[in-house]
Amino acid sequence: MKPYAFKILVVVLVIGSVIIYSFKLSNRKVVNEYLSFEEVRDDFLELTGKIETGVPDAFYYTPKAEYESIKKTVSNQLREGMTTRELFQVFYPLVQCLNDAHFSIHLPDKLMEPNNTSCFPIRVIIHENRLYVLDDLSVEKQIKKGAEILFINKLSAKEIITKIRGTKETDKNKQLFFEYRTESVFHNRLYALFGFTENFEITTTDSTYFVKGINAGILNRQLDSVYEFKTLGTETAYLKINQLTLQPDTLKSMLEKDFALLKKQAIRKLVIDIRGNMGGNSALAKNVFDYFMDTPYTLVAGVDYFHNGKRYAADTETKTHDPIFTKIKFKGKVILLSDVLTYSSAHMMQVGFRHYNIGVTIGNESSEALYITGEIKQTYLKNSKIELIAPTVNFKLPGYSEGQKKYYTPDYIIYPTLSDRLNDNDVILKRALNIVY
Repeated sequence: MKPYAFKILVVVLVIGSVIIYSFKLSNRKVVNEYLSFEEVRDDFLELTGKIETGVPDAFYYTPKAEYESIKKTVSNQLREGMTTRELFQVFYPLVQCLNDAHFSIHLPDKLMEPNNTSCFPIRVIIHENRLYVLDDLSVEKQIKKGAEILFINKLSAKEIITKIRGTKETDKNKQLFFEYRTESVFHNRLYALFGFTENFEITTTDSTYFVKGINAGILNRQLDSVYEFKTLGTETAYLKINQLTLQPDTLKSMLEKDFALLKKQAIRKLVIDIRGNMGGNSALAKNVFDYFMDTPYTLVAGVDYFHNGKRYAADTETKTHDPIFTKIKFKGKVILLSDVLTYSSAHMMQVGFRHYNIGVTIGNESSEALYITGEIKQTYLKNSKIELIAPTVNFKLPGYSEGQKKYYTPDYIIYPTLSDRLNDNDVILKRALNIVY
């Protein structure tokens, strides 16, 4: 090899090594497994700053003093050389104590890698701080449905649930919201908060089982569909809206087709099911309401927000929605089903439905009051890249009272038992179908 060619090769190799090393450094920085005390402190200040000054009333459900106490405990746990996972585990209760699902905190995607993570292979039901098997998805399939889990990797179910909860909240409906919500992400919480992966030792009331984890992608539940419509017999129809996330034109088209069918078949009763609907776009709720309402209405009676660092309150009652002209107005009876997971803009929908007396309501009392947060925003903390999701405004719903926390209460309050849930006994839907007009 000629000397000049050799020199060029050396330069290329050096440059290539620098690029590879730089890439590794930048990649490490995304996950940042080991953080200096300055980096840890800066992320703590960024996190608390977002909570305390990013939303008009972050402490509506939690006394500020309780938050400050946890904040002090978290501050005392910060140290040199923390890993991202350790920092996440320390930060977690500071977000959970707010008792508002519009606030949440997550490990960086690089650490979760859901399609490559081997997770707890059991779908669970959490009931009154106890853990039950809903479905054993492991290769071994040894554990029976309904078995109570006492320990996972020698850690008690009570300790696990307490740490995942991260709050002292004892309100029945918020507790139930926590249980229902956690069930679908239980495997992720075990991985993020405890590092449980690959192999699991599970102790139930009758035996101890050793099972291997499964791909997290199998456990991450995907909705069959956002929108479902079907007729139930000759006089009843069923509309299930799992999320308020469809494109407006798509939803309008589906509603037009299905309400035309209601008219053609002379359907007298329509059941609208928004159980488990965690929200999305409140404008989509109006698309549905337009088939029942003839006069202007509003789903939000007021809003609190920040502008240029100053807090403002706006009255939106005069900004009512005029029902869009539809060829069809449903004149039959309407029944709305909801539960504690009916949240955010879906919660606005159930409150509006009840406030304007559109029909009969069945299900659970709400886990949100008539004063809710919204307009969520993502923030990736500068050094750890931990993700914070937090709201930016507060909404006052119809019926809101300044001096009293008010909650949505359906006409018929029904809570499924543990046996109902284990045996797929849908007592709420059955009650709706048994209502005779």
